[in-house]
This record gives sequence, structure tokens and C-alpha cells, in this order.
Amino acid sequence: MHMTTRRVRRAGFTLIELMITVAILGILSAIALVSFRRFTRRARTTEAYNLLGMIRMRQESYRSEFSQYANVSGSLGTMWPATVSATSQNWYAGVPDGWTQLGVRPTGNVYYQYATVAGLPPAVPSVAGAAPADLGYSSLPNQDAWWVAHARGDLDGDGTQSLFETASFTSGIYVERETE
Repeated sequence: MHMTTRRVRRAGFTLIELMITVAILGILSAIALVSFRRFTRRARTTEAYNLLGMIRMRQESYRSEFSQYANVSGSLGTMWPATVSATSQNWYAGVPDGWTQLGVRPTGNVYYQYATVAGLPPAVPSVAGAAPADLGYSSLPNQDAWWVAHARGDLDGDGTQSLFETASFTSGIYVERETE
């Protein structure tokens, strides 16, 4: 009797197949990480829109009660919270009285800094170190009380700050250098 040797093929993967699988998983995870970071920044950007909307609503309520808008910050350069950070900050830790009086109360920590100023004509909003004309503000033709609110932040920590602005004389929100 003649014995034939049979080769038994073992089930499994070759080293090349495993390396290709690992490379594909690495590429997919890198793409997912970039997408997740972008999604997270966009979600945090909604904070600025929501809080500026709350400031708008509270300023109008304040005016209906006191016949003027609340000049919370004194200058658009005086922001709250006091520092810019890529991480969230506690709004309530030492919040100035003006914010409490206006009734702006975020539901949690914030990623942006906020300022809101108000006045009567012919006064216009100011930022420390800049003339009102440099900012493009004018009380004409609006001869009424006004308010302006800013949100400023640096979500990605690259040193470039995004700016969101709304005012009593506009219904929209102006955005400069929004983080993608």
C-alpha cells in the first residue's frame, strides 16, 4: 500500500492579509477622528448662536421693563468669562452682576466669551483702543436705544478667534472666522 501524504491547509490569515487589514483600519480611524473633531467643534459653535439668542431675548425683556437696554459689559472689549480657552469654562464662577441682572443663565459651562453693551443715540458701541468709526457703527439713521452682543472663542486652540455678533438693529448674527 502506498501512503500519500496529504497537505492539510490550516485556516487563518497570512501576515500580509493582517497588515493590509490593520492599514485599512488605521486609515478609517484617522478619517473618523477628524470627522468627530469637526462635528464636536460645530456642536460647540451652536452655543454661541443659542446664547446670543438668549441675550437678544433678555435685552428686549429688560427694555420692556426698564425702558432701556442693559449695558452689561461697558465695552465690547470686556468679555465674560475673562479668559479665552479651548476648553469649557464655568460661567457662574464670579459672574458680574450685570449678567445676573440681565438674566442670562447658560445651562452649563461655556466655550465662548460674551459681551453686551447698550446705549442711547448718539452714542455708539466701543472697543478699547478703537474708535467707533473704525468698527463701522453709527447711530444714524437709527435714533433709538440700541444694544450689541459679541461671542468670541478659539475652539481649536490655534490662536485664531471666531467672532459672532448680533445687535438690536439686525435680526441676524454676523460671523467672522467661524471654526470649521
